Amino acid sequence: MPAFIFEYSELGWVEKLVDKAPEVAKDLDFVWTNSEPFSKSVKKILNPDVFFEDKELKSQLRVGDRIEICPKSLVLANSIAELLSKVDGALLAVDYGANHAFSDSLRGISGHKFVRNN
Repeated sequence: MPAFIFEYSELGWVEKLVDKAPEVAKDLDFVWTNSEPFSKSVKKILNPDVFFEDKELKSQLRVGDRIEICPKSLVLANSIAELLSKVDGALLAVDYGANHAFSDSLRGISGHKFVRNN
């Protein structure tokens, strides 16, 4: 499922976007770029004023920290929960990523190999 990636920068929260690499970057087809600080996506999806309302949590933020948000996953999780409650079932879910609250765990795979992440 598609995820939105947000990164804390010196100017505030930005959305990480993919752009076509400039002509001079011959070995890359695409590169990461940033949205404007506090763009529409940042305000609507991350909603940092609410999400980081807790001063202790906000004080832990460092430039470069990232958060991935997948709104569709909430809909899917709710559907699974409803189904499991009807059949008295259970779910074992495993997540991956670094042992750090704000990290980059998005990976691209092409031809059964990881794509270089810049």
